[in-house]
Amino acid sequence: MRANRDSGGGAASARCHGPSLGRWLAIALTAAAGSAGPAIAADDPVLARIDFEDRETATADWSHVFEQAPGLPRRSLFFDALVDEAVASSGGSSLRLHLEGGSISYRMLPEAAVPVRMDADYRVSARVLTKGLRHATVRLEIRVVDGRRLSEQDGTTSEGDPVANATLAIIHATPIDGHPDGGWTDLAAVVRTEGPVYRDLDDLRLFVALQVVQPGFDDDADATPEIVPTVRLEDIDGLAWFDDIEIRRAPRLRIAPVAASGLHRGEGPIEFEVVVDDPTGGTVEAIAELQDAEGRVVDRSVIPTGSADTRRIAFAAGGPGWFEAVLRTRGRDGRTATRRHAVLVLPTGDRRVGREAPRFGVSIVGWTPDTVESLGRTLDILDPDAVELPIWPPENDGRASLEGVEAVRRLLDRQRRAGREPMVALDRLHGGLAATARVEPHAVRAALEEDVDDIWRRAIGDWMLRLGTAISRWRVDGGPIAMAAPALFTELAASFVADPVVLVATPFDRPGDLVDGHESCLIGTTDLGSGAQGELAGDDLAGTTALLSPPPTDWTVRDRIDAAARRGLVAWRSGIGRALLRWDPAAPPDPALMAWSGLARGLGSRRSVGEVHGSDTATCLVADGGYDVALVAWSDLVQRTEVLRLPVGVESVEVLELDGRRRRLASSGGLLELEVGSTPRVVLGADRLPTLLAASTRLEPAVLGLGHREHAVDLVIRNPIADPIDGEVRVDLPPGWSIEPARPRIRAAAGEEVRIPLTISWSGPQSLGPVDLPIRLDLRSPRPMQVPIAVPLELRSDALVVTADWSIARGGSADGSPIILTVEIENVGDRPLDLELAVSAWRVGRERRTITALGPGEREVRRLRIRAGLDRLAGTDLRVEVRELDGPENLAVMVPLVGDAGVATAAVAPSP
Repeated sequence: MRANRDSGGGAASARCHGPSLGRWLAIALTAAAGSAGPAIAADDPVLARIDFEDRETATADWSHVFEQAPGLPRRSLFFDALVDEAVASSGGSSLRLHLEGGSISYRMLPEAAVPVRMDADYRVSARVLTKGLRHATVRLEIRVVDGRRLSEQDGTTSEGDPVANATLAIIHATPIDGHPDGGWTDLAAVVRTEGPVYRDLDDLRLFVALQVVQPGFDDDADATPEIVPTVRLEDIDGLAWFDDIEIRRAPRLRIAPVAASGLHRGEGPIEFEVVVDDPTGGTVEAIAELQDAEGRVVDRSVIPTGSADTRRIAFAAGGPGWFEAVLRTRGRDGRTATRRHAVLVLPTGDRRVGREAPRFGVSIVGWTPDTVESLGRTLDILDPDAVELPIWPPENDGRASLEGVEAVRRLLDRQRRAGREPMVALDRLHGGLAATARVEPHAVRAALEEDVDDIWRRAIGDWMLRLGTAISRWRVDGGPIAMAAPALFTELAASFVADPVVLVATPFDRPGDLVDGHESCLIGTTDLGSGAQGELAGDDLAGTTALLSPPPTDWTVRDRIDAAARRGLVAWRSGIGRALLRWDPAAPPDPALMAWSGLARGLGSRRSVGEVHGSDTATCLVADGGYDVALVAWSDLVQRTEVLRLPVGVESVEVLELDGRRRRLASSGGLLELEVGSTPRVVLGADRLPTLLAASTRLEPAVLGLGHREHAVDLVIRNPIADPIDGEVRVDLPPGWSIEPARPRIRAAAGEEVRIPLTISWSGPQSLGPVDLPIRLDLRSPRPMQVPIAVPLELRSDALVVTADWSIARGGSADGSPIILTVEIENVGDRPLDLELAVSAWRVGRERRTITALGPGEREVRRLRIRAGLDRLAGTDLRVEVRELDGPENLAVMVPLVGDAGVATAAVAPSP
């Protein structure tokens, strides 16, 4: 159930008709003939107004439905409903509901329901006031009911609620700001009578209920009657007033792609259906636009407003990518309305040949027998590597447990013929069978381990038998900790499935606890954020399946694309066999789906083999398929880009965007200058030798202490090809550095990793932090080539921590006043230190201070006055040097003079 905010002041949510409401105790109160308000003109878009002005007749068309929460003692009456002539939003009276515990639903009688038509929009609104409600929620409930089915029921039957049994959809409207104590507030919801559920129905009716709902009112307690009731807090004494209820036709605005899935492949125009149906005649302008993921308008169309007919328009996207069609209207009163629908345009000719692991697929959240055929057409457009279907989605709880199995079998056979891997998930039980077995639908493991009545043995066995032996990969819930599959499940798979592969859902924060006895395991997560990414990135998950959820829906489009791509790359880098993205084919295309399809095209069957160092704020992963390589690069900078220099070794390469767009870029001197932002980009066609050499080259150790001016390190290089390599290493050293030997020789057999011993030394103070050491490999064989590589190093002090910030001296102008530099020095070593602090500024000179006998664990703070202001020094750096007198410690810290005065802009502290 997805919540939407309506302009009328209420939060509206919709759900399809669920379990019977027979647990409610219904009481129809006797009343005289009533009135629903003043008469409605034939051409008025208002279908009904109810204002409770007539005390004698105002409650004639209503009945009470109420429920007391479990755990409270029974009372004779939980509420009082009457017309209140002392409180009103408008007019002289309102309806007052007085609670004494329990929940109340004050609903229209069948004869008072409002007839509505199919393919129309209606707005239901009311005014509400509450007093003394702390736990309860006041809301409107609107039911769309099949009038013909309601008429066929015997109104005198005691089994269930006839209105509930004929309900097609339920919409709720609640206050936006929670409890509206203190003043009248609006409740409003929009009801749309379109879609397959209303097809071929000619008798639709709206039932409105005025509700005060206590905790637990919407819970389905019938499925588990033996469970001890939960004691909930309730409002024993609370009041709610309803007034000015109105049901009116609302402007019907629609824009949706002709393809129901919202997926489009190829470069042709994208067809949309547009409806601008305003019964009030107040809409004077309608414009439809196609916007890309950045919100830029790529095509536009003006829609006539004088007709209620459905129109078809065609947009030219100009290339693949994720787009959003936006319909904007303006009325005579100046008010505007907006409707949106996303569409994903996929490129042609990007099918993955062979579909080897890793596989990027989708885990479908739901289906019905009526939607399986259209789902198959949608999957043919999306063309994922793997398709997982749930065996019993909630949509099918009202159907027989085997209904749809033949349609699912045909769908999965269709996936196999297309080269996609078909999978079936048992992560939820059939709702009707679960009620019979007295378990919760999500209690899969408990149900399979305690199947005393053989309910699940028969039900699951029938599915496995009818799906055929070729559907060999089944997934089952493994519980909150890593455990083997329930014995009943593996027994059934062994009996009905040829060469079964059982996947067991395991919590993502325990990826190392793989379950023995199965070919692979599953890592399930609802949100793979940065913390979970860090945990997964350090694990070897070869052959496993990662089930990932898309990022939160309230993120921006670009953030959703970036986050989905990062989640997929983390799983891919860990060696997974397949990555499944949860996907709802009934919803408009998620931007995360574009990232998923883009990764599948860019990575293919390649595996992560290393990383090319580009910068401290960027990542460049190297994927190798044995014959060719791909580089996947992105930046962690926020709303900024940076340029990476990547060794590709050829004249030009192809850059693939996640949306499917491709373009060629030229390299120079074996290096490609690639601009990267937050969205990963894939480089294809690079020379395998220089790229893999750069990914394997490193220095060990990679962290050097400033307390020593000479360090022995190993330059580690692996030969990635099947021929021996021979050449020379040249290092472009920073000023004051030296290396021995100056030009070491490199020789490596096919696939061999060699270590070249080097001695690095320097003179003078060195800056803390990362250093990129430029190295060039001059190869003579197997072919002449120069390979430039940036090898990362980190300089660290084991004895000193230095932090520095700056401010502007008081008493003068902001630009001309002297700069005050504050330096804090801490001894984190194990011996006393005698130090000299020196600070130099551009064309100003040097300030010095001496610190003697700074003991272990002690710290000193020095403030130095720089004899210049920002008018001379803005944009330059202050150089802070700390040198040990008669000792090895010698370091420097650069403090940039940027930003606002008085704000610390530099805080540099090495980790001891």
